[in-house]
Amino acid sequence: MSEDRCFMRQDGMIQIKLITALISSVVGVMTMAPVAMSKPHRPVASCSLRYPDHCANINQLVGDPEFRKELSIVLADRREDLFHYKENTSTQVLAALSGPPDPSFKLRDGGYLFSGCRFQSCSEKAAVIIDASHHVSGVGVIYYLGTPLRRQPSRIIYQAGDRCRLDTSVLTRWSDEKLKDMGSGRAFAKTAVIRVRAAAGSRRACPGKSR
Repeated sequence: MSEDRCFMRQDGMIQIKLITALISSVVGVMTMAPVAMSKPHRPVASCSLRYPDHCANINQLVGDPEFRKELSIVLADRREDLFHYKENTSTQVLAALSGPPDPSFKLRDGGYLFSGCRFQSCSEKAAVIIDASHHVSGVGVIYYLGTPLRRQPSRIIYQAGDRCRLDTSVLTRWSDEKLKDMGSGRAFAKTAVIRVRAAAGSRRACPGKSR
């Protein structure tokens, strides 16, 4: 009986030693394993005036309060007969930018062209250029003069800035292509280029001059 107890005691001690050795090996591996450091959370930038490259189209950009604010600053208190009689120009432009959109287009100078048309009146269109410094540098509008039975396509281009003569060729080509796509076979009856104020902080460079 004493021999059985002796064997049981030895067997128990062996099991305890094995368990202790196993625990020690696991702890050693955990101690040697490199600790994975969690990376700090970085919020994903969304479409905005500051991040135009995150915008698939103008509908997304119109939802940015900073963009709407800057557009109203650039167009100030202007009132033109574009889509409605003597209504605030920025309100009319936003209406044309809030309808069916075109895909955003990146320009060679690093800026972006966004355009769209009025809901249920897509022959009336607008476009806006966000320059490389993330400011509104130009606005183009296609509207119509005359009576409903004899409408004449017209365009107006707003240049934002007073440091130099800004290039309007992008908005000119945009409006020419849109008129051609509509298949009217007509030229613009009227074209106007109007210089408007630049938003604070805009740093658009003059052609042929470095910043």
